Amino acid sequence: MTGRRSAGEDPFPLLINSSNITRRRRATDHGVPSNNISSTKIQQLLSNFDINDSPGNMSSSSNNGIDNLNDGLNCMSMMSKFALKQAEYLKKGGNSMNKWTSKNDNVALDDVMGKSNEIYAIFSERLVQFAKEHETSIQGLKKIEETEKSIKNAEKRLNNIIEQEKKMEKDIKKYGRSSSSSFFRTSKKQSDINVMHHELKQIRNAKIIAQKELSDIKVEMEVVKMFRFRKGMEGVAVAWRNLAMDIASIFTSQQELVDNVPAVSTEDVREMVYDGRRQTRIIVEDLKEKLRITNPSNENGTRIYGRRSEPIPVSSELLSESNRRGTPPPPYSMASAPPPSVNRDLPRVTNRCTFLSPSNSEDSDYSSSSNCSDNNISFDRTPIRIPIPPPPTTPEHVSGDRLYPSLPPNPYKEQLRLRNNYNEGHTRSVNFSNHVTEA
Repeated sequence: MTGRRSAGEDPFPLLINSSNITRRRRATDHGVPSNNISSTKIQQLLSNFDINDSPGNMSSSSNNGIDNLNDGLNCMSMMSKFALKQAEYLKKGGNSMNKWTSKNDNVALDDVMGKSNEIYAIFSERLVQFAKEHETSIQGLKKIEETEKSIKNAEKRLNNIIEQEKKMEKDIKKYGRSSSSSFFRTSKKQSDINVMHHELKQIRNAKIIAQKELSDIKVEMEVVKMFRFRKGMEGVAVAWRNLAMDIASIFTSQQELVDNVPAVSTEDVREMVYDGRRQTRIIVEDLKEKLRITNPSNENGTRIYGRRSEPIPVSSELLSESNRRGTPPPPYSMASAPPPSVNRDLPRVTNRCTFLSPSNSEDSDYSSSSNCSDNNISFDRTPIRIPIPPPPTTPEHVSGDRLYPSLPPNPYKEQLRLRNNYNEGHTRSVNFSNHVTEA
């Protein structure tokens, strides 16, 4: 059977082994077989067959799956540690080479290596950031083990109930043989058998409930497992993608720096003048501007993230001013412009851009975005620039100074009007009758 399916072929189920975990025991003939093997040995063979197909062995295979998951995640976690080591050694190597060039008389080597050392420091910071993002995603993937443990606990409870059922059936058969061998069958033995049958019935009911709970837990945990797998693996992919884009920008700039070292073939070095300082400084500044290194993310040093569906962040001054004026909260308050005094205090946003990030761990939206500005509000990564249009201020979107959106007509308005008219008429009739009675 090939991986492709024809047009008339049914689609494959999501879960490969979607059958019930427990299997019914095979019905056997109670007669004596012809090969002189006792019925007790046949029951033992059948019981062994059921035990081999019991969830205990399936849980052992699931343990192997958990071990493989942990081994893979531990290997991937080592990559984060290697990235931190790489950042450490790169910074040490750049500082050592910078000391070497500073002790020489070659101005070109000193300048280019000094700027290259700055680029190495930037790349070291990017490696540290990558290690944090990568390790955060790996820790999210490690939570999949919790789902496997939940399934394992449910299987363990079901196994215990199955063992109780087998033990009770064995006791009933043993007690029945001992009571039938005696000549007189007392009522006490019969009552004991009835009690044991009642307990067996309760155990079987508990087994049915445990089977249903196990089935429900497996379905629920599969959903949770897929969500955590998707979020964690996407975080790993985004971390690598951001690092790859940073590497391309950083080492392209370093290549431009190295090109400023003069390639001397026949000239006299003693008569040459190096004039590449301005060019190397521009290269490093352009790189920092591209990676948003010079502007901090916020006061705490953390990166700014947000979903595309979230409204544009509003400062506390604008929010407090809107509350004093009695205006609704954002995004409706963005329809009207704030007073000039507030406008002077707010940072001027010139452009907005978005990027993908895995750090938003407790959000179901996998694509994150953030706002960036020139001076005050910014973040340190702009690999994917997607322009976001500003809030609509045209007449077709906002009519005059209206702050609230236009609502549909009230369907109960006519009923309220009729009820009010009825109440007014009833009040007039009561007043008129009271006036006639007094007269």
